[in-house]
Amino acid sequence: MKKSFLLILISILIFFPSILLMADFPISTAANDQELPAVAWDGTNYLVVWEDGRIEIYDIFGQRINPSGGLVGGNFLINTTSGMLHASPALDWDGSHYLVAWQHKSSPGSDIYGNLDIGVTGIELLSFSASPTNTGILLTWFASLDGNGICWVIERGHKKDGDFHRITTIPIKGSAPHSERFKYEDNSVIPGVGYYYRLENLKQNSDL
Repeated sequence: MKKSFLLILISILIFFPSILLMADFPISTAANDQELPAVAWDGTNYLVVWEDGRIEIYDIFGQRINPSGGLVGGNFLINTTSGMLHASPALDWDGSHYLVAWQHKSSPGSDIYGNLDIGVTGIELLSFSASPTNTGILLTWFASLDGNGICWVIERGHKKDGDFHRITTIPIKGSAPHSERFKYEDNSVIPGVGYYYRLENLKQNSDL
């Protein structure tokens, strides 16, 4: 009996690692720190939320992920108040809506804020181009917006599949659906060096 038990135990220990050893995949590679993730499942996709330092001290960002590990849309901003520290997010799903709650630190103390309107910005990027100028690289793009975006985040890297770093944010004006052209000249480039650019639209939700 002891011999059979040991054989079964060894078989289990050998079998399970083949199931658990899955490849890691990035959820956010934005500039600065991303910390303290929390995850919930809505029956179709996962929602991951975390502290994010790409814009200010810390904000709360989210990302939807399908069951295969693919990203659904891009990272999106959950809190709307700025200039404060938003920390330690937690979330749950009630069958219809996500609730995300977090610590909202302001002077002289802290409060708890939340958000029920969790989604991804509905935009369509119609064109995006980069062209050299005498002083840098001019980025131009044309997009159809749903009126919920608060800003564009422009990131730059040296390799297509490498690390990207935020170089600026471009505010979006207006709260009604519309189409708009944008441009930005990157004057911090080095002549003769190749660059890749990444464009992200951040959505505004409603704090509770």
